[in-house]
This record gives sequence, structure tokens and C-alpha cells, in this order.
Amino acid sequence: MCFFIYFRLTMADINVKDYAYCNARIRGMKSHLLDKKEFERGCGLDDLSAFIGFLEDNGYLELFDLKEHSQGAVERVLFNHLLENRRVICGLSCDRCRDFMCERVRRPEITAIKGLINSKPENRAPFEIALTDELRNRFNQIRDAQDMERLISLFEGTRYGDTLTSAMEDYRKNRLTFPLTISLDRYHFSRLLITMRSFENTDRRLAYEITGAEADAINIMTLLRTRGMKDAEKYLLPHHHHIGGELLDDCIKSRDVADVLDKLSETVYAAPLNLGLKEYSETNSLFAFEKSLRQYLVRMNRVMLATKAFNISTLLSFLALKENEIDNLRKIAVGLSNNLPEDRIKELLIY
Repeated sequence: MCFFIYFRLTMADINVKDYAYCNARIRGMKSHLLDKKEFERGCGLDDLSAFIGFLEDNGYLELFDLKEHSQGAVERVLFNHLLENRRVICGLSCDRCRDFMCERVRRPEITAIKGLINSKPENRAPFEIALTDELRNRFNQIRDAQDMERLISLFEGTRYGDTLTSAMEDYRKNRLTFPLTISLDRYHFSRLLITMRSFENTDRRLAYEITGAEADAINIMTLLRTRGMKDAEKYLLPHHHHIGGELLDDCIKSRDVADVLDKLSETVYAAPLNLGLKEYSETNSLFAFEKSLRQYLVRMNRVMLATKAFNISTLLSFLALKENEIDNLRKIAVGLSNNLPEDRIKELLIY
């Protein structure tokens, strides 16, 4: 009995030691995260110049020296701000978690590669900033690739090469980019699962809770996008949390959105999916469900950051919230640059 108590206290001491500085640093950084009220205030500004002033007032000091008040210039500063936060978070990781966090902070790069795959050459320039040196060194060729075969060939020899090359077989069948983009998610979450194995019990449980929910959200969107598609099950992530393999196998047989939602009605995702259903009924766009699931993940991370301490969730939740903040600010910049109505910009945001 005494040994058991001593062992538990010792493991707690180890966690406090590993995360004491990290916890204090992230708590300080957390105080600068923007909330719903601030995002909505940004949506109501007159123009991009006013938005730059708004960002300066909210801690984005890199904008003080910005001479070009353009959408592209603002997006570059926002991406650089995110890259700096990624660097800090990797530096705060304890030794046993560093490989995992180094994989996790690559997510913006994976999102950028998806953007490159789904865009035309003339629209690819903004994605360069999110790439690591390995890909940035060949970016000019990637940007100028005129067809998918050429584009994917330029990833050969990189960490994404084998994954994308394998997915090209499915792309060639119907010329849809979905097999390529989902293959990147499968690769990313596989790497997270592998590097998670070195964690202590609490870190492993919380990391799996966060990344598992993210994988569930991706799988739900895959179920909705591939309903009726032959061999759709191969596009599901093999990593999940609240949605088990049997339920996924059942959902993959569904032919319409209503049937998928009905089969998921007993899961923790029922409420966000019902919220998305209202908008989907009006727009017939699956983005309504993606938006509601992302809102669920943002709120989950807010709760984790507020209630958990001295473990990996502090890093993961802060990073997820910072990534969402940058994404929201980019949307506001695009909306103001294109003179979108305030309400239309608000509809695009996740909070």
C-alpha cells in the first residue's frame, strides 16, 4: 500500500517536473488567444488597414513594420506567427514527447500540400510559407506543375512521397483528388500513433483523446463524402476514439446523409452533427457538418486547456486553438479584402 502511494506520487512529481515550465509558458501564451467577441469585432472592421491595426493591438507585433497592406502580406505574417509558435511548442516538449510533437506541428504543412493538390499553378504561391525546407527548396517546380502526375512526382524522396505515389492509383481511376488528400491524413495520424507509444499513461490517454477525436471527425466527413462509393472503407483512418470499427463498417454502407447521422445518433458527435444538419438542409453543402465538427473540437480543446495541467494536453490544446485562430484571422483578411458583408465573414469562422 505504501509502495503504491509512493509510486503514484513519484510519477506525479515526474510530470510536474517535465511540464512545470511548459505549463507556465503556455498559460501565459493562452492569455493572448482571441475569443468569439474579438473575432466578431474583426469581421466588422472597415478595411484591411483597420484589420492590421486590430491585429497589432492583439499581440501580432510582427505587423508593426508591415509596409504593404495587402491580403497576401497579412497572410504571410500570420503564417510566420504560427511557425514561431510551432517552434516554441516543440522546444517546450519533454524528451519523450518531442518526436510526437514534431509530427503534430507538421499539420499546417500537410494542409498546405492539400492546397497545392487542389489548386491551379497560378493560385499556389500562398502555400509556400507553410512548407518546411525539404519542400520549399523545390517549391518553384511544385508551383509550376501543370498536371497531377508531374506534381506528385515532385514529392518523391520526401516523407510524403510513398504515400502520395500509392494514392495516385486511385486518382487515375476517376481523377478525384480526395484519395490523395485523405492519404496524407492517414499518414499523419499513423505517425502520431507510432510516436505516442513512448508516452507515460496520462500523456498517452490525453493525447489519444485529442487526436482520436480529430480522427473521428475526419472519418465522419469521409463517411458523408463517400456514401455509395465503391471500396470507400479504404479511405477511413484506422485510428479512432468514440466511433469503433464495427460502427464505421455499418456507416460505410449508408447511401444517404440521414442514414449516416442516424447511425451516429448515440455517439458524442450527435449534437454537433444535428447542429450541422440545420445548415445542411438550407445549403445542401457538407461543409455545414465539417464546420460543426470543427467547432466541437475547438470547444473540446478550450475545456482541456482550462482544466488539465502538467501533461501533453497543454501543448496539444494550445496548438490546436492557435491554428484555429490563425485560420479565422486569414478568413477575415480574405473577407475584408474582397468586401464581403460582415455576416458572411462571420459564417466562415470557427469558434
